[in-house]
Amino acid sequence: MVIADHRTTSLDTVRTIFATAVSPLIYTAHLPYAALAVFSQWRATSEDNARLSRELSRQAIALQRLSALEAENARLRALLGSAERVVGRERFAVVIGVTPDPRRSQLIVDRGDGQGIGLGDAVLGAEGLVGQIIETGALSARVLLIDDLAHSTPVVVLRNGLRALAQGQGPGAPLSVPYLSSQDDIRLGDVLVTSGLGGRFPPGYPVARVVSVEGSTSDAFLAVRAEALAPLRRLRDVVVLSVAGGKRPPWDRPLAPAPRGPES
Repeated sequence: MVIADHRTTSLDTVRTIFATAVSPLIYTAHLPYAALAVFSQWRATSEDNARLSRELSRQAIALQRLSALEAENARLRALLGSAERVVGRERFAVVIGVTPDPRRSQLIVDRGDGQGIGLGDAVLGAEGLVGQIIETGALSARVLLIDDLAHSTPVVVLRNGLRALAQGQGPGAPLSVPYLSSQDDIRLGDVLVTSGLGGRFPPGYPVARVVSVEGSTSDAFLAVRAEALAPLRRLRDVVVLSVAGGKRPPWDRPLAPAPRGPES
């Protein structure tokens, strides 16, 4: 059979029949190798997918951080730009706390006399005047905001130079601009800026915008209200500007106790 198969083609049909019969066995024997190859390819693909997924997450986190850094840089550039308009020694500070007294409008910042912060230093924000330092420690300082009941800011109307006083009316309340007669030229939308009188604040720094003017020519005085331009309730970064000479502000005094109702 070997000689006949080698020298003739008479056994080709038999070889074909045996090859067909044995093919299932060959495929069965090859299955483990094929399965191993498929598993290896799937594992490599899964590892690649996992790696790409981790890289995508890493890039997404980096992108989020980049957005946060861009926003922070823009805010700090705005703060630096606003501080450069006035003369003095500026220090960046971060708000780390608020006063627990609901009648007071005060903040705590993370800079103190150890970093060159002094009593009376002006506190500025990117949008406008924030307040001034009224108490310092080694590593922190307390800021009296311009809307505090005990705070008054000498201002002028930017449009015409009219001098006035912006008084705080309590946390979240508009500033009051008293002592303006019905003959004084003040209008809705007028911007109030620091006048520089008293030496506490640098002149020309934005303070508030007039939101209401009530009264007529028959009234002796106008009732004027103005909204602070700085977001006093949402402050995060500020600039402390040393221009006041380090003296204790005259209005740094405790509030009178709240009046009691009649006892039954």
